[in-house]
Amino acid sequence: MIELRGITNTFPAFQLGPVDLDISRGSFFMLMGPTGSGKTLILESIAGLAPLKQGTVTIFGRDVTCVRSGRRGVGIVYQDSALFPHLTVRENITYGLKWSNCEGMKVPEIVEMLDLGELMDRLPGKLSGGEKQRTALARALVTNPAVMLLDEPMSSLDPQFRGRLRRELKAIHSRTGTTFVMATHDFTDALSLGTGGAVVKSGTIEQQGTIDEIFFKPATPFMASFVGMKNVFGVEIAGGTATTSDGLEISLADREGSGSGHIAIPPESIVVSTESGRGRTSERNHFEGTITEIAREGYGFAVEVQCRTTVFSAVITPASLRDLNLRQGSHVWLSWKASAIHIF
Repeated sequence: MIELRGITNTFPAFQLGPVDLDISRGSFFMLMGPTGSGKTLILESIAGLAPLKQGTVTIFGRDVTCVRSGRRGVGIVYQDSALFPHLTVRENITYGLKWSNCEGMKVPEIVEMLDLGELMDRLPGKLSGGEKQRTALARALVTNPAVMLLDEPMSSLDPQFRGRLRRELKAIHSRTGTTFVMATHDFTDALSLGTGGAVVKSGTIEQQGTIDEIFFKPATPFMASFVGMKNVFGVEIAGGTATTSDGLEISLADREGSGSGHIAIPPESIVVSTESGRGRTSERNHFEGTITEIAREGYGFAVEVQCRTTVFSAVITPASLRDLNLRQGSHVWLSWKASAIHIF
């Protein structure tokens, strides 16, 4: 396990920490957060590239806080690949072997896995973005690091190359068992690769846990907003009912607990209709409202509906929009199951 305990670092306009973090051996751990939140600094603290003001870094039972970066058994790949421009792909990949006697995957094996065979004699200036990143990844892997750190390695790639590199990273992780820690702001990366993760906000950890916990059980309003949850409302909870500030009484599946809190309702869980389904469906929540906005969103439409002063967001298909003849100002009914509501 990688353990960060109370690590801090202070800069003129930013402070990291204190940060406590646990990363399991063999996991693919995702560090997420807004730009400038401190993700790269956490990676560099693990690698020994950012001296700490306070705190400790332990990698698999070994305290490496005062160990120089080259002796931590950690590889790092930045988003700009940082290849040596005067060296060929072959020379870049084998560069680290001059100072390492580690026995791990052999160069031909890594080259084959990352499909670099035809590029070995090229200089970085003749490579595409995806080819550069695969070369940087190969260079880090040949030294057989116990921990691989990736700092937004796909942020500058075209979507088609991102998908390919994702698949390659997943295969490498499965094949080697190396512990990966990846900083990203791309939710597709996190959901397709991550086994666990943490969200960083202004230099501190806002929430950590499994990927499902982070995306589907946010612990704070910031987390709900960060993972894209809509319909987040402050409420008063009592007797299995959440009451909004304008008096809407929303039925909850969990009848325990009381006091102030927040609820979130996934837009895809809300059914929009032109007739009330009260008494005729399994949904326990039914509210009348008026459509205030309809906007194209991917392959569907986002429909904003105002009920009293509370505005709900629902998602419907183009066919439903056409069949229901919905437009701004239309009077509609919203309904959803109590079990669809997340409480925090």
